[in-house]
Amino acid sequence: MKKTILIFIFGLMGFFGMCQVPTISTSATVTVGSLTTTAGYVVTSQGGSAMTKMGLIWGTSPTLTYSPIMSEVNTRTPAVTTVTNEWMSPLLPQTTYYYRAFAINASGIAYGNVLSFTTTSRTPKIS
Repeated sequence: MKKTILIFIFGLMGFFGMCQVPTISTSATVTVGSLTTTAGYVVTSQGGSAMTKMGLIWGTSPTLTYSPIMSEVNTRTPAVTTVTNEWMSPLLPQTTYYYRAFAINASGIAYGNVLSFTTTSRTPKIS
């Protein structure tokens, strides 16, 4: 019963504009290697309700939307920290990847801008 009442209240808050989707931006990549890279995001507003997930999604196409079953996604349940670096791996060598940040709260999902990087070639191991 309590859960139903809370969902109803959050729904009304969203309907009357008291609760909005978060505001998030994607940060440029920090390091690009052959098989991994890191990038970050900044949440500038939680939108009036607590976020349930935030993270990065990436792929080889610039069209990126969040799905809980995606394999190319890093998510975390947000705490107080809103600036985060995430690892993206495994990646293919000499491939262009697109990535963007996302954040989810009771009102919906927000996306950051789409950025891209190209991985380097894999260095052969000399034995």
